[in-house]
Amino acid sequence: MNNEQSYYARMCATMSDKLSALEGQVQKGMRVLDFGSGPSDDVYEYVRHFEANYYALDNSRQVQMLLEEKGIHCIDLAFLKSTDMQFDIIFMSSVFHELLSYLSRNEAADTMNVVLSRLAENGKLIIRDWCSPENKTIAKLEVISTKIDEVKIWVKELSEHAIFLGEVHVEGNTIQASIDDLYNILLHVTWGLQSISRESNESYLVDCTSIKQFILNGNPNIKLVSQRAYYQ
Repeated sequence: MNNEQSYYARMCATMSDKLSALEGQVQKGMRVLDFGSGPSDDVYEYVRHFEANYYALDNSRQVQMLLEEKGIHCIDLAFLKSTDMQFDIIFMSSVFHELLSYLSRNEAADTMNVVLSRLAENGKLIIRDWCSPENKTIAKLEVISTKIDEVKIWVKELSEHAIFLGEVHVEGNTIQASIDDLYNILLHVTWGLQSISRESNESYLVDCTSIKQFILNGNPNIKLVSQRAYYQ
């Protein structure tokens, strides 16, 4: 399985894409909240380059300590709930899908309500995450022989945890499933850590229904300014 070191190496390799989501958004004097920041200081450096104020939020004590070693103060969700501080930008990179995977519907809704309530007037919530192709077309994927055993483990675990909506068939080195399910399998094989029991409960994909339900939610004060989807 992929270890933590290789996971962070792949995270660093995608950092330019992560920062591109903030392109043209950060201005001098703004307050920028990096929600679910992780241990990297790249967003911190990017925000500070524009003379804006950076705030990291992560509930992991390990992440908090790693950031503090770099001189970056990190708050948690409890602090965010207790403060009346407002932010011009709240940035969530590869975090939204985790809220939907690990929290109950009420918990996810409550968390997003806290996030949205901390946006300043005309503030922006910027979400960068994996988007579901929302394509149920059946397709086949051939897997290299050195990876097929790992793929089979993920197929078994993800199927048992009802991450898949359709049937997944594995014959030899070939997987047959919907494009949605194939995409989810590939993401888990690429990004999954050694904690299969934890991450097999997680769907890496965000669909339009989730965005409408947990963010827009019929609130007239919240508008979807722009949306772009692309594949690397």
